[in-house]
Amino acid sequence: MATTSLSAFTQCCGYLIASVGPLGFGLLFDLSGGWTVPLAAMCVVVGIQAVAGCVAVRPRFVEDELTPVPA
Repeated sequence: MATTSLSAFTQCCGYLIASVGPLGFGLLFDLSGGWTVPLAAMCVVVGIQAVAGCVAVRPRFVEDELTPVPA
């Protein structure tokens, strides 16, 4: 059950980020008039994703961290 919920949540967030990314990249290009600002922003986002990825791959189980729901 927890795996299904986690998968649904991450897919939703992933598609949201994927849909906003190209629009934001284009807006940064239009506002700045060059590629320096969009590429710098992309480097920042890649750094954040790398840190999040390192945190996400820790050996643990989601079910062990959930609090039991009273029946």
